[in-house]
Amino acid sequence: MSKSRGNIVRAETVDEVLGADALRYFLLREIPFGQDGSFSFDALVQRYNGDLANGYGNLMSRVVNMVHKYFGGVLPEAGDLTQAEAALRASTENALAAFGPAFDELNFSEALKALWGLVAETDGYLTANAPWKKPADRSESEHQKLQARVLAVAAEAIRVITALVYPVLPDAAAKVWRQLGQGELENAAKQAFLKNLAWGGLKAGTKFGEPAPLFPRAEKDAVERMQNLEDQNNRSAVDAASPGEKIAPGPATASPSVTPTPPANKQGARGDESLTQTSVVPHDSNKPQATAKVDPVPADQASSRLSTTPAAAPEGAPLHPKEQTPDPPAAPQQPAQITIDDFVKVELRVAQILVAERVPKADKLLRLEVDLGYEKRQILAGIAQHYEPEKLIGRKIVIVANLAPRKMRGLESNGMLLAASLDDGAPVLAGFLEEVPLGARLK
Repeated sequence: MSKSRGNIVRAETVDEVLGADALRYFLLREIPFGQDGSFSFDALVQRYNGDLANGYGNLMSRVVNMVHKYFGGVLPEAGDLTQAEAALRASTENALAAFGPAFDELNFSEALKALWGLVAETDGYLTANAPWKKPADRSESEHQKLQARVLAVAAEAIRVITALVYPVLPDAAAKVWRQLGQGELENAAKQAFLKNLAWGGLKAGTKFGEPAPLFPRAEKDAVERMQNLEDQNNRSAVDAASPGEKIAPGPATASPSVTPTPPANKQGARGDESLTQTSVVPHDSNKPQATAKVDPVPADQASSRLSTTPAAAPEGAPLHPKEQTPDPPAAPQQPAQITIDDFVKVELRVAQILVAERVPKADKLLRLEVDLGYEKRQILAGIAQHYEPEKLIGRKIVIVANLAPRKMRGLESNGMLLAASLDDGAPVLAGFLEEVPLGARLK
């Protein structure tokens, strides 16, 4: 990074596009404290979407929304716990024991890495038990018991995660704390609540706050927006500099990096400027300044594009062009065959729908969040007139995973669902009779 070259990163830029929590988390998670590291807007957005939007934020949103949907916003009693709940509780207590010492040793990166392992485990526990999906052989009362147990245990894990991550994500953690019905996190922090943090602090009967988005997924233009803000600030700095202290703005790059760069070659009076110096010949104001003589271009060498006189038609040519008989319509062509090399370019994978909701002011669109096993992503699908969003949650589908992103209604779609099309145009989603793991590729 170099202020003279202008390739710095301002915290205000990231704050305006992604928020201060995103920058704080990235620096503490990505770069070991006290060491050099690389920074780029691309890496920042990738970490933001992967860990915050699709990870912690999506987990919190799913649990809080389902508590509101199935229990009127009041946390239910967990009831009898199974081995799955005991395992999640053990993992949570291990995270509690390891997080504090790692922070005391300023090992923020490893502490956050371990904590996000608990985020992934909680998310996997929620997906494996699927409280939104009732099998045909499960009674209504049994299903409600499972919903109560899974949501209560997942909410408690989120409470512990939120308390631990508060120093890194103060704004987001405060929002989650309120949504969990725990009041103001800042007041709890003043009472040194972390010293007494333990499993079981979220009591049954707690009234949850209204659900609200935590980390909206960053769109593809987030990198471009941040780069444009930086370029604009660089130009402002150059314009504001005094004539004797002009700053040479560095070339615009796709994303700045904090990795060291070699010093520029010295040119002119200042070694830190990379501008090429030019000389100006002194001019005596008492003498007329010579001007260059411009000879006229001969007519036979002038470009015909400069002439506005229409060319004469050849002698004997008809005044009107001959009318041509239109060609008969071509017979419909059969679909072109493709080779196996063409087919393998299409990456078809198994995904599970985690979130399904209608897109405002779009009668045909549903916004889906799907889990591929190795990542979560957002897909927009034109199936709203044929599928109820609530009934899609938990369903396994087939998607085109390597389709280029496309923006619709201000939202970015990263993939496409596979469905059969009936005679009336109604879609039927492709699926499986056997159990297929998430992320499995169709070949």
